[in-house]
Amino acid sequence: MFARNRPWPAALSIVSGTLLAAAHPPLALAPLALVGLIPLLLAIRGRGAWARFGLGWVCGACWSWLMVGVWLAPAARVALDVGPLAAAVVALAATQIYGGLHVALFALVLGREPLRGRFAAPRVAVCWVAVEALRGALAGGIPWGLLGHATWEVPVWNQAAALGGVGLVSFWLALVNAALAQALALRDKRVPALALAAVVLLTASGFGWWALRQPAPWRVAAVEVVHSDWPLLGDRDAERLVQRLVDLSGRGAAEMTVWPEASLRWPPSRRPEMANLLYRWSRDQRRDLLFGAPRAGVGGTYNSVFRVSADDPEVVDFRDKRRLVPLAELPWGGVPWRGGEFQVGESAPTLDAGGRAVGVLVCFESLFPELAFFEEADFLLNPSNDVRVGRGAEQQAAMAVFRAIENGRSLLRVANAGPSMLVDPRGRILATARGWGSSVWEVPLATRRPLQWRWSSWARTLLPERIAGVGWFGLGCMLAAVPLVARRWLRP
Repeated sequence: MFARNRPWPAALSIVSGTLLAAAHPPLALAPLALVGLIPLLLAIRGRGAWARFGLGWVCGACWSWLMVGVWLAPAARVALDVGPLAAAVVALAATQIYGGLHVALFALVLGREPLRGRFAAPRVAVCWVAVEALRGALAGGIPWGLLGHATWEVPVWNQAAALGGVGLVSFWLALVNAALAQALALRDKRVPALALAAVVLLTASGFGWWALRQPAPWRVAAVEVVHSDWPLLGDRDAERLVQRLVDLSGRGAAEMTVWPEASLRWPPSRRPEMANLLYRWSRDQRRDLLFGAPRAGVGGTYNSVFRVSADDPEVVDFRDKRRLVPLAELPWGGVPWRGGEFQVGESAPTLDAGGRAVGVLVCFESLFPELAFFEEADFLLNPSNDVRVGRGAEQQAAMAVFRAIENGRSLLRVANAGPSMLVDPRGRILATARGWGSSVWEVPLATRRPLQWRWSSWARTLLPERIAGVGWFGLGCMLAAVPLVARRWLRP
């Protein structure tokens, strides 16, 4: 049906990138993840190494720009205080390095005939997961917009993450794509390829249906979430913001109250009157308060989450952000960007609040599986300030869903200018909120841990944090891809 001399391979690559972008937020058309790679796989058939690399780059560049570049450019302009041209250059460079390059590498390593040979479709899927894992594990990688993330709103499709992380979800999606591409390109493989695609889809969906129907004898914790929608502020407006957050808090019975990231614009130690205001509120309400604020510490300023105790004005515990946003929070290469104002925090245990052990992931940290591993967490808390990122807030929230599934713990996202949401331990979104307001949500507290978490518990003692974070399945695909690719390239 699709001959080797087919026209417009670059157009097929652009179509592929567009489909993959549309599978993720803001459009979030998850079924497109089942077919998004097909045009690229058809385009690279019979092509030389440089042609495959270029076509893969076109696909990845289109995908990453449509998904990330359109909001990253205006965000970079505000965060870095630069002109529109400089912001566009930053956004273009980031999307090409973290988006275009890994798809180009994927197309390159598949060889001239990616859809022929024994186990061609599984080989394609293994290579896809391997390059995704490399992107997240090497050179400060950012695992933004993986193929599996497209299933965030389809719990019946994403339950495989409990077994092998988001990499296993990406694998079965890529396997369906490769099988359908085989059916289109190779007449003699049409029936077995369609059968393979159907079996994989039914197996993934069947497992998801079974997992979601398992008994859930979970206890719950009542948590008050104060969500907000403030713009960038000066100091005087920031004081009014704190008072408004106080006024919105304490409207329902709860074990603790949580505010978004950067609710205070200055370190509490430098504004004792504000720290006293929060303590008095906590004492009067008889509940702990968690809020985001800068922390003045040894070596500089940290982006932190604080706990004000209802029992002791001297007990103000905190957790520092460990993975900073490049350029916006962490300067690269000594370049004195305006945004590079924070220091990298150290690994920390859970934060005790309201009698619960809370695993804190500040904003951007919810992208990284290795940061969500907490031995004793009752649930995961993800405070975020999304005022600069526009559509990126929806994408970040979508990726956070997988931290709940992988760890078997509820995830509570509390945001300014973005979506706040409650995700249960199986990835189902139980509640959402936007704008100004407060809500009391019952957070499910699970006790059992999934296979993916057990892997992390073992791997963290033996492997570097980044490698452990790709999961046993992602690491297995990285290792398996080496002989698979070598056999294709070294074949006479």
